[in-house]
Amino acid sequence: MVFDIGTVHFELNEGNGIMINSKILHRLQSSSDAYLLFQPSFIAPQDSLIYKKYINPVISSSLEYLVFQPDIPWQKKALEIIKTIIAVQETEFNREIIVSMSVQQLWIL
Repeated sequence: MVFDIGTVHFELNEGNGIMINSKILHRLQSSSDAYLLFQPSFIAPQDSLIYKKYINPVISSSLEYLVFQPDIPWQKKALEIIKTIIAVQETEFNREIIVSMSVQQLWIL
């Protein structure tokens, strides 16, 4: 995948993942499947304590994006959670709650 995030242009290698801050202008080009995981309000409603305490500080920060690499232990765990979220899309049973729980685990990391 090729990304343009703000003024940065780069290629994301297979096996890596990325989190892009929701307030940052971005686009991607891919010859294979690409996945958009979630909006911040998927973790918690905007008027909730969780959103105000844990989400708003990140989306209001100067962090534009974060690339997850499998050779860094906590990022490897994040990539495993992302794979779980993608895999569960093929199931009918408990899909929504598993995705919700997994996204929250990802945010904790």
